[in-house]
Amino acid sequence: MIKYIDLTAVEKKIELSGGVTLVLQDRLSKEDIYGQLECARNIFLVDATSKIVWQIQTDFDSSGGSFTNIFADDGGVKGYRWDGGVYEIDLKSGKGVPTLLQK
Repeated sequence: MIKYIDLTAVEKKIELSGGVTLVLQDRLSKEDIYGQLECARNIFLVDATSKIVWQIQTDFDSSGGSFTNIFADDGGVKGYRWDGGVYEIDLKSGKGVPTLLQK
C-alpha cells in the first residue's frame, strides 16, 4: 500500500534537493490516536507527489516520544525529540542516530 502525507497538516517542512521534502507532523501527546510507536516516528521524507519515501526510525522509538523540530545543520538535517535528544537523520535511509542530549 502506498502512503501519502497531507502537506497542509504538517508542523514543519524542509525542501531538499531532488524534489523531496522532509516533514514533521505534530504528534506530541497524541498516543491515544496514533499509538506510541507512530508518535515517535513522526518525521517523513516525501517525494513531489507527497508519497512517503521513508519514515524515521531510531533505536529509541519504543521509549522515546515525538520529535518536535527538524532543522538543517552542517549540510545535513537533525531532529529534536521532546525528551531533549538531538538526532542526526540519514536522508537515504531515514535512520536517526542520537548526537546530543540538550537538557
